Amino acid sequence: MTQYIKLSLCFALLFSCLACAEDVLRALRTNTDEFTQSAASKIDVLWVIDNSDSMQYPQQAIGTNFPTFINTLINSGVDYHIGVVTTDTSGHGQLEYGASNIAVVTAQTTNAEGTFIENINVGIGGSAQEKAFETAALALGKGMDWNPSLNASPPNTDFLRDEAALFIIMVSDENDKSFGPVGYYKRLFESYKGPGNEALISVSAIVGPEPDGCYSGSVSAQPGSRYAELALETGGVVTSICDDFNDSLAELSLTATGLNSIFKLSDIPNTSGTVECAPLSIQTFCVKVNGEPMAEGNNLTGWLYDRTQNAVVFGVNNIPQPQAKITVEYMVAAR
Repeated sequence: MTQYIKLSLCFALLFSCLACAEDVLRALRTNTDEFTQSAASKIDVLWVIDNSDSMQYPQQAIGTNFPTFINTLINSGVDYHIGVVTTDTSGHGQLEYGASNIAVVTAQTTNAEGTFIENINVGIGGSAQEKAFETAALALGKGMDWNPSLNASPPNTDFLRDEAALFIIMVSDENDKSFGPVGYYKRLFESYKGPGNEALISVSAIVGPEPDGCYSGSVSAQPGSRYAELALETGGVVTSICDDFNDSLAELSLTATGLNSIFKLSDIPNTSGTVECAPLSIQTFCVKVNGEPMAEGNNLTGWLYDRTQNAVVFGVNNIPQPQAKITVEYMVAAR
């Protein structure tokens, strides 16, 4: 009996030592996650802008912060078309243009930023019945009288491309007043790319947040519940019209291009551990883009580790370009 107890104690000690050794080895283990950046190759971006009498400041703010939006498109290498239409159906979906007489801004447009700013300042003399869904449908060639037996007849023949993803951004300080349920417009917009290609279309919005809207200085907005519903149904994003427009346009541009700024890690890092990352100094994480180490930074440059998401998040000015290879090396936390 004594021998049995001794043998049991020996096995217990052995398993305990093995478990300790495993914990030590795990604590010393490094992990390398590998990612490939992706993006849409072509996108058509339709801005639907409220031109009622309370929208002067938001129009100006979009124009002022537009470099944030278009620079992301340029840096991504995506082939883009950008057009602007108002929420006033009396325009019959015709794209807006300024002194440049250019309605569709592309990667080949000289002074694309200035041309867009002209186009986005649509004035504040439009109808107080903001019908963003209807005017977007008109601009793309499927108005309220359209049915599936009819081909789309867009009034802007050089804007919409069959092979491009379609990204619609609606901006308003009032809820949409278009006739018909939100689900109808979801099906209508998705029909542009045909069955099975619904992922090529999304609707996003800069509107008053639910449930109470917002007020901030020059902006007072009612909740844009219909916009939020359509964005949710189509995989778009919703930002508040009372928030910083620079942040909103940064988020929208990333969503439009399909570029990823957040890369979730496969294991829990030991944030007190370090790894070699030459020619940089020893780092907690060694983050490389196409083999080149990138220094830690902030939400604008470099990258940050987001503990909540357990992810490396790139700043908006350093998001890896399409097909870039990203590696993240780090010590694994003992568990």
